[in-house]
Amino acid sequence: MTTAVRNPKLASVPRPRPPLRLVPTAPTPQAGQRPGRLAFVLLVVGLLGAGLVGLLLLNTLSAQDAFRIQDLQLRAGQLADAEQALAGQVDTASAPDALAAAAQRLGMDPGGAPIWVRLRDGQMLGEIVAAPAPPAVIKSAPAKAAPVTKAPRAAAKPAVRKAPRKSAHR
Repeated sequence: MTTAVRNPKLASVPRPRPPLRLVPTAPTPQAGQRPGRLAFVLLVVGLLGAGLVGLLLLNTLSAQDAFRIQDLQLRAGQLADAEQALAGQVDTASAPDALAAAAQRLGMDPGGAPIWVRLRDGQMLGEIVAAPAPPAVIKSAPAKAAPVTKAPRAAAKPAVRKAPRKSAHR
């Protein structure tokens, strides 16, 4: 390996320095010519404005939903009241006296004593009583047609009445 030998005479000789010169500076922007900062400020203001508009829209929609909920609750209350009124009408119409009156208007007769049928031999236990003949009913019809009347029912024979058993399926 070879090493470079320094000449001691050369080391003491000063080297000439390069001349100093001015470094050119960046052009300075004049007032109002900062596009970076202006764009950032406009972006922030735009984002804030869009956020405020979005919050306003959300608040308006939630207020509309609150009004809609209130209207639906009012409607549900009205429907519950109507349901309760209809249930009362059904209860009134299904009461025994109302059913008897409706049956009488339709020409039905009240039933008599019950009759049991013994399934083992088919014997009828109880007394069969014929219903009374209904009065003649005249229905309104066209002028050319004759009035229509109901025919009386035929009377049935009374059956042998024996004491009923506790369970009818034996």
